[in-house]
Order: sequence, then structure tokens, then C-alpha cells
Amino acid sequence: MKINLNLFSVIMLPTLLVSVIVTFISTEYISRIVLQETKKERNVALELKVMSLYNIVLADYKILFYDLKESYDYKQYQENQQKSIIEQFKKETSNNDEIIAIMTPSKNYNFTKTKLDFNIIEKEISTNGNIVSIYYTEEYTYVIKRFKPWNWSIVYASNTKNLNNIIDSTTNTIIFIITILVFSIMLIVSLVYYLNIKKPFNDIFIYLEKVALGEYKYFKNQYVTKEINTLLSNINNMVESISKREELEKRTNKLELEQEKLKQLASLDHMTGLYNRRYFSEISMHIFDLSKRAKTPLSIVMIDIDKFKNVNDTYGHQIGDDVIIILSNILKELQRKSDIICRYGGEEFIVLLPNTTANNALLIIEKLRKIVEATPVPVDSNKDLHFTVSAGISQIIDDELNLDLVIKRADDALYTSKNNGRNKSTIQF
Repeated sequence: MKINLNLFSVIMLPTLLVSVIVTFISTEYISRIVLQETKKERNVALELKVMSLYNIVLADYKILFYDLKESYDYKQYQENQQKSIIEQFKKETSNNDEIIAIMTPSKNYNFTKTKLDFNIIEKEISTNGNIVSIYYTEEYTYVIKRFKPWNWSIVYASNTKNLNNIIDSTTNTIIFIITILVFSIMLIVSLVYYLNIKKPFNDIFIYLEKVALGEYKYFKNQYVTKEINTLLSNINNMVESISKREELEKRTNKLELEQEKLKQLASLDHMTGLYNRRYFSEISMHIFDLSKRAKTPLSIVMIDIDKFKNVNDTYGHQIGDDVIIILSNILKELQRKSDIICRYGGEEFIVLLPNTTANNALLIIEKLRKIVEATPVPVDSNKDLHFTVSAGISQIIDDELNLDLVIKRADDALYTSKNNGRNKSTIQF
């Protein structure tokens, strides 16, 4: 059986702790109050007991008083009447386990079998002038009622230990009831706290953790506390706002990506995958300015497929496209990270080589030219086509301010290579 430690810690532990503390602090105070009240009730009960005995004497005394009107021997009549009362007490209390006694000036009468210490009672009577007095000893608790007309004292006594047991039992019962009541109240308070505060906030924290992970769902739970529901409403509004903002950001990012793709598509040649002339016009000026500021060399190479018109006329435009694609792939394979290769138009290509002198550019292009010359283009299953390229190379001059002049020199160098028999590379400064 698994125990929900969270629930246990929230409800049971505080309840037990507070209940124990409250019970511990209040036990002695409550005990005193209960003991005091119980003793009051006990004393009232004892007084009622002795008063019932007193009423017997009082009733007989009244009878005696009225009879005296007809009697001439008052003293003898009184003695006879007192004897009659004592005999009546003796008869009525013969089977009583409680101690009942009458103390007269001439003699003390104990109507029970228990031995009674009349000296203690006489001492209490002599020191206490109350009509009704209660005297406690370790063994007995005495209630003494005086009958002044005859100077009698009626004594009713109970076992002190039995009385204390009754008091302790009553006190413990009341304390137990109070403890259960306190525990029940704390349990109810803890349950109210859990249902109205702890559980709602726990649910809210779990919900916010999901929100942090990007799960934007409306929180539908409803609670008793108005403040909690108001808080939830505000959180839902906040989450809805975040969700809308993130959705807007996603759409914006998607549009930006699509725009970037469109921009890239607009900058690329769809056949070769190389940059087109439009992109070259944008990027070349930027690279030209960087080279001028950094005072680093920049070379430009113009490349043209030799006798490309003859290829199209002889083998068709499909083979012509294959030749262009094969040359583009070779250029990509030889391309460095900083190089910019563009299809300039038709069978013509242009290459920007940053941080490269014209002589180093010649080495790169010569390598390209030899690879192209050795690369076959399949025409059909029985025949391959070989093609060549010519190239013109130029380099920017230190004080040069116009990139078009550099491109023109590279183009002039290309035509020089063409006029010198094709399949050549030429530098022009």
C-alpha cells in the first residue's frame, strides 16, 4: 500500500503536531477547571445528601414543637422525641454502606459499621462556624450540618478515594473529549487548507510546468475559493497571450524562412545550383570593398565553354545542358570556402577569388581546365563527348575604384585565350 507523503505531510503531520501541542498546553489548565467544577458538583451532591437527613430531623422537630402545646412535661417529651428520631435514623441507615452519624451534646451515634473518628469532627465543628461545612481527610470526606435548636450535628461521610476516582474519571473523560474535539477541528482545518489552498496551488504549479514546456491548454478546474479562481483566470489570460504571441512568432519565423528561401531561389541558377548573375552583382561589390579596406588581393576569373554552340547543334540541347552541369559540379568540387562561383549567362561562368593573386588564380584554373579536358560526357552507350574551357584572369590594382574595369580585363583575357586557340588560361593586368 502506497502512502501519499505529500497529502500525509500536509494534513496529518500538522494536525498531529498542533493537536499534541494544544492538548499538552491546555491539559493542566483544563484539568484544574474540570477538577474544580467536579468538586463543586460533588460538594453540592454531598450537601444535598446531608440536607435530606437534616430534613428528617427538622420535620420531627416541627412535630415536636407543635406537640409541646399539649405537653406539660417538656423535657421528658423532648428526650422521648429525640430517641424516636435516632431510632428512625438507625432503622433507615442499617443497610447503608455510607457513613451517617448524629452528634448530640450527650452522646454520638454512628449508624454504620465503619468506625468514625468523632474527635476530628468535633475539632472541625469547633473551628468552623458554618452551618454546613465540608472537611477532607485522606480516608473520608465529611459533610457536617448543624441543627442549632438542639445543638446536634448531622454527619454524612464518603470514602475520599472513591470520590477522587469519580473525579479523575470525569476529568479524564472530559479531557479526552476535548482532545478529540481539538484533533477533529485541526483535521477539518487541514482538509480545508489542502482543498482550498494546497491542492489548487499544486495543480497550478503542475499546469505552469506544462506551460513552460510549451503545452498551452486552458486550465478548466474550478475551486471554492474566489481568489484562487481569480488567479487562475489571470493565469489563463496570460497563457493565452503567450500562446498567441508564440504562434505569431512561429508564423513570422516561417514567413522569414520562406522569404529567405525565395531570396535564395532568386539568387540561384535553377539548372546548376550556382549563384546567378543577379547575386553576383550584389556580392561582388561587397567583396571588392572588403578587399580594398583590408588591402588584400582579389582575382576575378571568366570561364567559357569552347565551341558550345557546336555541341548544341551536333548533340542537342540536352547534351549541352549536361555539359554545363558537369562543369558546374567540377567548379563546386574545387571551390574553397571563400570563393564565389556564379553562372554569368549561357555557357559563361565568373569566379571571385578573395585573398588570391592572379598567379595563384592561374594555378587553380589550370587545374580546373585539365580536369574538364579529361572528363567525358556520355552521349549514348557507344560514344562520349569531351569538351574544353577557356579562361581569362585579372586582379584588382591597389588604387582601382571600379570593379567593372576588373571584370572587363578578365573578359578581355578570356577572348585572348579564345583567339590563341582555346583551351587556355590568360592573365591580364
